[in-house]
Amino acid sequence: MLTDFVAMGYSEDLFWSLTPRQVDRHFAAGRKRLVRERNMHMETAYLAAMAPHSKRPPKLRDLLIDDAPPRRKSWQEIKALIMAATASDPS
Repeated sequence: MLTDFVAMGYSEDLFWSLTPRQVDRHFAAGRKRLVRERNMHMETAYLAAMAPHSKRPPKLRDLLIDDAPPRRKSWQEIKALIMAATASDPS
């Protein structure tokens, strides 16, 4: 966890001075920053690659990462995932 925190660009001293909730918030902020930067680079590359000889380039919307939180699963979906995971367990 410390390695990931430092890889996000934060200092090790900061890690040890934070509560677990604050560390989680820093990770969430770091993820948002990475998604924003990746989308910015993807948009720049997309616009640079748009050439007149290109007949049908992919839509930029399909290349960007959606930062919306995933949809919550129903209890039936969770049960099905658990049943599938335990069914393939060799023990």
